[in-house]
Amino acid sequence: VEPTTVQETTEEPTTVELSTAEPTTVEPTTDNTTTVEPTTEEMTTDVLTVAPTTELETTTMEETAAPSDDYIHQVVSDIENIIKALKKDKDLPGSKFSVLKLRSKTQTKNSIKLTWDKVKGAKSYIIYANKCGKKNKYKKIASINSASKNIKKIAGKKLKSGTYYKFFVIAVDNDDNVLSVSKTIHVRPTTKKKGNYKSVQVKKTVLNKLKKLKVGKKINLKAKGKSGKQKAAKHINLRYGAMNKKVATVSSKGVVKAVGKGTCVIYVYAQNGVYKKIKAVVK
Repeated sequence: VEPTTVQETTEEPTTVELSTAEPTTVEPTTDNTTTVEPTTEEMTTDVLTVAPTTELETTTMEETAAPSDDYIHQVVSDIENIIKALKKDKDLPGSKFSVLKLRSKTQTKNSIKLTWDKVKGAKSYIIYANKCGKKNKYKKIASINSASKNIKKIAGKKLKSGTYYKFFVIAVDNDDNVLSVSKTIHVRPTTKKKGNYKSVQVKKTVLNKLKKLKVGKKINLKAKGKSGKQKAAKHINLRYGAMNKKVATVSSKGVVKAVGKGTCVIYVYAQNGVYKKIKAVVK
């Protein structure tokens, strides 16, 4: 009997393609406490320079940020070049006001004090600054653990009285991942006659109307920045941000539109970051 020859078969292995699904980010909301969770509030990034006046007008820049340019949760060192390349005093994409609420209420002729709200999980806060002007790129001037800093020098140079400076702050965690980026604020050391805004005001009649809006209704906030003893010279307009755009939106001119039933917090803030927190209720 002749032996039977068995031919070996060769079967190519099956290749399984792995799917890559981007993780879904759940957007936490913020309240009025000093320690807040990062939100994804969308606000404007354009800055408008206008002739100095003693009071802010109601025509303002609405804040919007492209989600694709949001640097939240990236390592801060990875976006250093982007920060250095920012032009025309623009905000960093993905920045928002409602989390850090960067502001300056106190200044002297040679110093500017910055304060902000602490962010949950933040290990440190990195401050970027320079003189206002499109040719002046942002520079990292400090990395601290506290929520305030008195600035007397930027890049080794003393502050000049009457000169506007731009600032923004990034909150990072233990791994240097970005948790939140503030909006840029614009502040000047004081002179005998000129200073910065002390508050933002909205009339009580407007605030009362905001508590009983109907869907489709519009109302102008008519907000104004108020000076102290030293009159503030306007450098940029008031800016606005709506926290829940399913309930209400706010335009670049401060016009609130009721979209759906619910409650929406709206922030109105001046060039140096002093702000008014407003609640809109749509019934």
